[in-house]
Amino acid sequence: MPAVVYVNVRTAPRARGASLRRRSDGTLAARVGAPAVGGRANAAVLTLLAERLGVPVGSLAIARGRGSRAKRVAVTTNDPDALRAAIARLAAST
Repeated sequence: MPAVVYVNVRTAPRARGASLRRRSDGTLAARVGAPAVGGRANAAVLTLLAERLGVPVGSLAIARGRGSRAKRVAVTTNDPDALRAAIARLAAST
C-alpha cells in the first residue's frame, strides 16, 4: 500500500550547479540552475530529488511552498523505509 513521506526542502534557484545536501536543521538544501519563473525551479527541484532519492518524478509533489524557497515535498512510495534510507545516505554523503 503506497505511503506518503514528507521532506522539507530549502531551495536556491539560479545556482551555478545542481546539488542536494542535508542542512543542520534536518531539511534538505537543493540548489538548481533554473530560475524561479514559471515553475521551472520547482520542476528542477523535483527532478533533482527524484534522481538522488531513486524515485520516479511522478511520485513527487510540492505539498506546500510552491512560491517560496521553503518547500514541503510529498513523496508517494511503496517502501517508505527504503526512501528514508536513501535520505540518510544522502546526508551521509555530503
